[in-house]
Amino acid sequence: MDYQDQSPNQTPRNPPTVRLPAAPPQRLRRFELAEDQEPGQTVYAHPRRWTGSEWVTDVRPQNKFLVTDPLGVYRGRGRNGEVPGSRGLARAPADASNWEIVDLQPNALLIRGQAYTYVAKAEAELVIDHAEVLSPSGGLIVDQAPPQAAEDTMTIFKIPSGYKPEADDVTVSVSEDEEVFAEWDESEVKWKMLTKDRLRFGKVQSGFTNADGTANRPVNVKSCLSDGTAETGDAFQVKTPIRPHAYTELLAGDVVGYLTDADGTKIIVTECFQSGWRCLATLETDITPESSAIPVTFLGLIVGPEPTLQYVENPLDYTAASGAVVELAYRSTIPEWFISSVAGAAEDIKVKVSEDDPQTDYLVNKLTTEDPWIGKEVIGGGAAAEQLKLKHTGPGADYSHSMPGVLLLDGTILMLTLPYPKFDARGHWTTDDSYYPVRIPIVDDDTWIKVTNDGGEVDGPLLFSHIGPSTVDSGKDSTAPVLSLSGTLLTVTCNLPRFDAKGHRTSAYDYPSNSVDISSALDEKVKAHAGDPTPGYLDAKIVGDGTWTTTAVVGNTVQVQHIGPSSTYDAFDPTPPSLTLAGTTLTLTRPFPEFDAKGHKSGNDAGTGNNDTVEVEGDGTWIAPSNNAGKLKISHTGPGSLESSQYPIVSVAVSGSNLRVTYTMLGVDDKGHLISSPGNATADFALDSVNVITGASIVGTDIVFTTKNIKVISDDGAGDNITLTGTACP
Repeated sequence: MDYQDQSPNQTPRNPPTVRLPAAPPQRLRRFELAEDQEPGQTVYAHPRRWTGSEWVTDVRPQNKFLVTDPLGVYRGRGRNGEVPGSRGLARAPADASNWEIVDLQPNALLIRGQAYTYVAKAEAELVIDHAEVLSPSGGLIVDQAPPQAAEDTMTIFKIPSGYKPEADDVTVSVSEDEEVFAEWDESEVKWKMLTKDRLRFGKVQSGFTNADGTANRPVNVKSCLSDGTAETGDAFQVKTPIRPHAYTELLAGDVVGYLTDADGTKIIVTECFQSGWRCLATLETDITPESSAIPVTFLGLIVGPEPTLQYVENPLDYTAASGAVVELAYRSTIPEWFISSVAGAAEDIKVKVSEDDPQTDYLVNKLTTEDPWIGKEVIGGGAAAEQLKLKHTGPGADYSHSMPGVLLLDGTILMLTLPYPKFDARGHWTTDDSYYPVRIPIVDDDTWIKVTNDGGEVDGPLLFSHIGPSTVDSGKDSTAPVLSLSGTLLTVTCNLPRFDAKGHRTSAYDYPSNSVDISSALDEKVKAHAGDPTPGYLDAKIVGDGTWTTTAVVGNTVQVQHIGPSSTYDAFDPTPPSLTLAGTTLTLTRPFPEFDAKGHKSGNDAGTGNNDTVEVEGDGTWIAPSNNAGKLKISHTGPGSLESSQYPIVSVAVSGSNLRVTYTMLGVDDKGHLISSPGNATADFALDSVNVITGASIVGTDIVFTTKNIKVISDDGAGDNITLTGTACP
């Protein structure tokens, strides 16, 4: 009866257990796209290899492989030269042979840049440079050509119709260097410019500085107008954009503009970064607008990580003399340090105390101190900025308490006297003066301890005496312990004196007793078997063979021990195999350990058994092995000798009065391999007109010959010419 055929009144049986085969493990592979990926496409990708410290992309063409997007959800950018493409993870399912994309770097959804030039037409192509991804973190800009190092520009989208001007005579709709924003529209597969009416403003509630711009950072703001007024509502979070090599600087009260991207994330789009990395340096040579690779000396950092400077650029065409102080900025898009401003030579600047001060002087001379406790010092100098430092000078030397505390004994009273420090009007310690004694009486317990001053002197030593009872008992007891034995139970009964809480002997006694079973101490011997005539102790009745086993008494047991060979081996350390070359024969020698008859390792590795030899052979024609100073050398032999060039004929044709032969020149090495084919060449051979007899007949008394004029290769006058003429019959 089948499981399905059971009647309702019967208890159903458990269905049979079905054991499914275990799914094979999935294979995973990291990759970087070699081609642009659109949803659902199958494209080529480069594998990424682990070097032991990092993942690198293997861009060799022969190692590319295909990846596919079976769900149609991934869009990515292919690698272009040194510009990396989208990176991801692919798997090879057990039921398919292709690699399927399971994860890919996210695409940029919100970007910001600057208009590279003005755009006067609504449908004109808008070009932006210095494009940066605002959202999401780690996003890549797709559907565009990667940036070119020379101009650092990229074409990414066209102005949408919603932004076009109302009339064609409008000269500029997007100005040069104007800040523009765009978001990705996956439904139309293109970038769209964001209109200004989507911009909102918020006032920063708590600011921060020097936050690395490589990741978004949340900022608490409240809604407000563009000028910061009309602050309303609860605080909410907006996020800083992504700008590597930049540092965020937002203070409480700053007003920031923000846009909401396609994922609903609010991204700050007004400037919230410091102006990039900047530092000061001095020129080591004169510069002109044409100067490049200018040597400089680093002076100090303004913002950013400390640079390693040798040479900088002059893109703003400054002219300055050697030694001038310049401010440098870092351009991450190239990347390079360049001169952003020139400060010129340092001026000799003096100061006035007030507007009416008739005499200027250096700050160190114009600043005086009130008394000998306040001093001044110039710090810095050289490459560092100089500052005038005020400092507290104090007395000429550090003072400690001139008189330490004194401990005195007056009878049985201890007196501690302490120095009292004195201070001036500003709290500086001057000297010690008065003493304030502390009296500590030493008392006894009135029962067992008595405290006295030895000798009755005022400052004599204290004497601590034990007063206790008037008599001292030795503690000995004339009654000895009683020992009794009942069978194997040994009992000891004692009479012990009692002592009080302080350890003094009293007149009372205690009579404790203790019993011990001494059966284990009886002299019991054993037999080896029932008929053994000489019983003995267990350690004598169990012996070892003296070579591999022995016995020892451990505690109250006899322990059988393995003694093994005369020497021990801490570890099995086989001699490594060796590979030798004799002629073109490889020999693998594998030493093996020696063991005794019972499997104990009895010595070091020995012998050269189990040797394997492999003869290295060539293919008999092109490859031959040889022994080159103990190294196996594989050589390409090739044929014995070949012509250095060949001229295969491609075609033959008549050109005018010449016969033209077209052939190919083939360069061949000494082993017969084609190494070059520069193309076809031609050679012309001159043709002569020749009459050839094609027939003969007798007409009357004459032999009439029929001839045909043909073209033949000229023999340059060589050979014999034969002339035939008509001859009349006799």
